[in-house]
Amino acid sequence: MVFFAEEKWKISSDKGGSGNTANIGSIQYIEDILKGNGVFKNLGEKMFDEYWINQGILKVPDPKKAGNFKKLTKLTEFLEFKGMETDKINPVRPKRKNKSRK
Repeated sequence: MVFFAEEKWKISSDKGGSGNTANIGSIQYIEDILKGNGVFKNLGEKMFDEYWINQGILKVPDPKKAGNFKKLTKLTEFLEFKGMETDKINPVRPKRKNKSRK
């Protein structure tokens, strides 16, 4: 059995933890969790806090509808809104889809 403690921003995703509340989601792979390889690894705690305070509230330009705005839902959108490069986002492995066995 392995026990660990890590600050939330180090193991956080930029996606919500569930579809019906504003829960902060976490990365999915144990190895990445133990190493603190979350999305905000290279951005830091301050950017984590700022993103999650504004996520789903701040309105950003909607690239699909010129002149319209939409709620902020992606870290890339937030960084672009702030005039920052998105290359500091720590890439994480996507969640594997369950493949049913026949």
